[in-house]
Amino acid sequence: MCTVSIVALPADSAAADFLPYRMACNRDESPARPPAEPPTIERFGRRQAILPRDPSGGGTWIAANDAGLTLTLLNHNLPPDRAPAPQPGWHSRGAIIPLLLGCDSAAAALAALDLFQPGDTAPFRLVMLDGRQRGLAVSDGRTLHRTCTQSSEPIVFASSGLGDERVAEPRETLFARQVAGLDPAAHPAAQDAFHRHSWPDARHLSVCMWRPDARTVSCTIVAVTGERVTLRYLPVPPDQPGDWHEVSLARNAGR
Repeated sequence: MCTVSIVALPADSAAADFLPYRMACNRDESPARPPAEPPTIERFGRRQAILPRDPSGGGTWIAANDAGLTLTLLNHNLPPDRAPAPQPGWHSRGAIIPLLLGCDSAAAALAALDLFQPGDTAPFRLVMLDGRQRGLAVSDGRTLHRTCTQSSEPIVFASSGLGDERVAEPRETLFARQVAGLDPAAHPAAQDAFHRHSWPDARHLSVCMWRPDARTVSCTIVAVTGERVTLRYLPVPPDQPGDWHEVSLARNAGR
């Protein structure tokens, strides 16, 4: 369960065909789940990447590599009549992103999913961005649908154990009101405010959410420019004070 948003940053001169961007992710989990390990730099083939790790399964829900490729994964909570029955042999969805961190682009990551079998995991949505294209892979537990676009418009994705469709409309409406249409220079502050937002009378539907069995437990922000990749991780809800863990890499897109 998560809320993920993507906005453009002001263009820089490092690469004429590269659009700097910022991705933010609120992670929603059971309060009984162990806290994630702070982000570190790891090597994947010829690429270096920054990622936090989930100690339960060893995987991750978000990562960025030195090509400027960022990937994040959301659970895909389907209506009961469309959801596949849980399978005892399902692998952790957290293992998907590490398999793709050696890729140079969103298109390459989408192609690498050719080896993936949708029935091996519970349903998910995998969002990827490389400063040129935006990729999306959606698994319903039976089939995998992939798309790749060049859109740079701000966008938000939302998931919830209550049903993705139940939280999508209020969060998308709030995002459109707070973020869409702004100049890129104003995007970071507006995006931060969006990820801190909580409706007092509907905390279960909020971006920074809470209900007895699940709550927002962390916020991760990835900023990618023509020169650097920076991942900042806050191990508490973003509407609470806490210490951010920040790790960065030089962007080596042509290596």
